[in-house]
Amino acid sequence: MEQNVNIVDNEKTALYIACERASVPYIKLLLQMNSDVNVVDNEKTALYIACERASVPYIKLLLEMNSDVNASTSRGTALHTACLEEHSLYRLKYDIRHVF
Repeated sequence: MEQNVNIVDNEKTALYIACERASVPYIKLLLQMNSDVNVVDNEKTALYIACERASVPYIKLLLEMNSDVNASTSRGTALHTACLEEHSLYRLKYDIRHVF
């Protein structure tokens, strides 16, 4: 029996919740189950959440799964949030230099 991992409950999908909780194993599992990385839940995309947290591993994983970097929500794009979170942006720059 195939499961629908894109069901929305309280304005959130399972992928959204996994991203909020920074749970890489669950994020990977949901992506393997064809979770839609571009769904806008609770006014955010999974990539938007990852950028809010300046989490390079999550950002990289979501980009590898073809997250739409230009997906716009009422709050803006993932890039907008990365720029607005100044402390996060500095951390992201540091992580990118040391990870890649």
